[in-house]
Amino acid sequence: MLKKLSLLPVVLLSLFIILNSQKSLADEKEEAAIKKVVQDETKFAYNSDYEGTASTWVHEPYTVWTVAGNYQHREVLGWDSIGTMFKNWISATNEPFTDEIVNRNFSYRIYGNGAWVTYEQYMKSQMDKNPDLIPARQFRVLEKTDDGWKIVFMGSINRGSYKVTEVEWDINSAGYILLGQDKVKEAIEVFKTNVKLYPESSNVYDSLGEAYMKDGNKEQAIKNYEKSLKLDPQNDNAKKMVEELKK
Repeated sequence: MLKKLSLLPVVLLSLFIILNSQKSLADEKEEAAIKKVVQDETKFAYNSDYEGTASTWVHEPYTVWTVAGNYQHREVLGWDSIGTMFKNWISATNEPFTDEIVNRNFSYRIYGNGAWVTYEQYMKSQMDKNPDLIPARQFRVLEKTDDGWKIVFMGSINRGSYKVTEVEWDINSAGYILLGQDKVKEAIEVFKTNVKLYPESSNVYDSLGEAYMKDGNKEQAIKNYEKSLKLDPQNDNAKKMVEELKK
């Protein structure tokens, strides 16, 4: 009898280890599924895929999309409005985004059919050029539906844009938003302002050259791409554009 009783703690400990191991594996599975959804949403949006983007969201009036930074402070409520915003944005940008989006430092809180996740996000080319760049802080709230995890709240805070040293990037972003809306003349003026503020930056001349190229002003496009290349001889894009424009 004593021997049988002495086995009880061992059995209970084994059950505890097994149950906790199963719980851990379940959490890891859910976290992987959540991570895939939030990364897919970004990938679909930047690749001008409306259907893909829509598939990652809950289509209800209580969904919320928010973004805050020097270039934009905006809140959109309800899927109907959010979906329309995505359609308009994708229609305006037309071309897929080519920069690599990097997400890191994920943190999860899962509670039943709800989940909260935070992480950092940045564009690799910008981080390569400026290693001290502060990544944007991303927030997502998700619900688990019959089709898996879906986003009900998206929040993005461009923390780096609140530093004076990041103004160059924010002005550039504003210029590219205008380009995406086919407001080429307005974009040129924005990029020209950036050139005045940051005359030693290769990137601002590269962007201005692109805007002039889209405006059909080959002479000014070449001039600015050559200036960008002079400041940064490793700028392969500027080198390529000068060669193509001079053909």
